[in-house]
Amino acid sequence: MDQFTFIGKISAIKETENFKPIDRKTFDSSGWQMTNVKFNCISGTNRIMCAVQGGKFKDDSKNVIKTVGQPPAGGGKRPMIDIAWDKRNDPDEIAKVAGFRHYVVDLDDGEMRKKLRNLVKKFKEEDKVDDLVAETSCETLEQATEALEKSEKRRHVFLSPWDFAEYMAKVVVSEKIKDKMFRISGNREIQYSKGKFYSNYMVTRVELINDVEPSATMNIDFYFAEDCVDENEDSGIGYINGWGTYYDNQLKKNGFYPICIVSRGGEKEIRGLRRKLSVGDSEISTVGLTVNVIDGAEIVPITYDDLSDEDKADIDDGFITLEEIIKASNGGKMSDRITELRYAALNPRKRNVEDTDFSVENMVPATMETENVESDDEDEDL
Repeated sequence: MDQFTFIGKISAIKETENFKPIDRKTFDSSGWQMTNVKFNCISGTNRIMCAVQGGKFKDDSKNVIKTVGQPPAGGGKRPMIDIAWDKRNDPDEIAKVAGFRHYVVDLDDGEMRKKLRNLVKKFKEEDKVDDLVAETSCETLEQATEALEKSEKRRHVFLSPWDFAEYMAKVVVSEKIKDKMFRISGNREIQYSKGKFYSNYMVTRVELINDVEPSATMNIDFYFAEDCVDENEDSGIGYINGWGTYYDNQLKKNGFYPICIVSRGGEKEIRGLRRKLSVGDSEISTVGLTVNVIDGAEIVPITYDDLSDEDKADIDDGFITLEEIIKASNGGKMSDRITELRYAALNPRKRNVEDTDFSVENMVPATMETENVESDDEDEDL
C-alpha cells in the first residue's frame, strides 16, 4: 500500500456544473449514505487533489464500527473488534482501537501541545520549568492547564470515516484555516476498471503544523524485474520501471499496477539505482522507495536560449548580463506543468532488496480471474 504525506495548505475546489467537491448521496434501495469531499493540497508549486470518503446507513440501528483493536498485553495479532455506533465518540472506546485506524483532524499545533503537557507535568512535580515557560508563555500551572485543555479540544479523533468526511466538509471551506500549513497523510487508493488504473489520494489524517517547509512524499513497496532502470542519454533522466501493490476492497484481493518512477539526480544516482535494483535468485524482487509527488509547475534555471530576442540583444551589446537577468527573475522561471513520481530515497524501513516468490506473470491487477496474491503490508500508525 502506498502511504503519502503532504505538507501544504488546504484549498477548497470550486464547484461546477459537472463537479461537486463536496458530494452527498443516499441510495434509496439500501439506505446507504455516502459523503465525498475533495480538496487541493497546495504544497510549494504543487496542487494535489486529495479525497475523503465515508458512508453509513441512514438507519443508525444498522451501523456498527468494525475495526482493529490494540494488540493483546502479552503480544500477538491485533484482534478485530466492533464498536457500537452510539459509543463511537466515547474516549474509552476510541482508546481500544489501533492508532492506524483513527481518522484525525488536529486544528492546533501538536508540538506545542506536547510542550504544554510536559509543562503541566513539571509544574505538578515542582521541576524546573524556565525553558518551557518561555516557549509556551504560560507562567503558572493554571495557565498551562487551561492552554492544554483548549488545545486538546481542537484535536478530533473519529472511528467512522463518515464522521471524518462530514467534519472535513466543514474544515475545507472554513476561513479559519486559510494560509495555515497542514500535514495531510493517508493511503493512495488504486482502482482498476475496463483495462485502466485510477488513483486517489485518500486522506486519513489532517494535522496543523508550523515551521515546516512544503513537501509531498510517498512510500511505495516497489516490485521489479531485472534491468528495470533505463536512461535517456540525451536528457540524463532515468526511468525506474516496475510495479506497486494495492488492495481491491470490492474483490477482497491484492493486485499489482505498473509504475514508472523518474530519476533526475544525474548519472551517479542512476548508476546507484542500477546497482541496488538488481534481482537475486528470484524473478521479481522488492524494495521500499520514497518518491516526491510532483503535480504542478516547477521553478527551473533560466538559460540564454530561454530569453527573448530583445534580452539576447541587450546581452550581446553589453547593456546587461545573463546573471543580472536571472537575479531579476528570482533565479528561475516556471516550467510547464509536470505530473510524475520522482525518486527521492530508499525507504529506511525497507531499504534492503528482498526476493519474492512472484514471477512477471503475477504482476497483474486484481480481477475475478486472478488468484489472491500475498501482501507484506504491515499495520502501522500513520
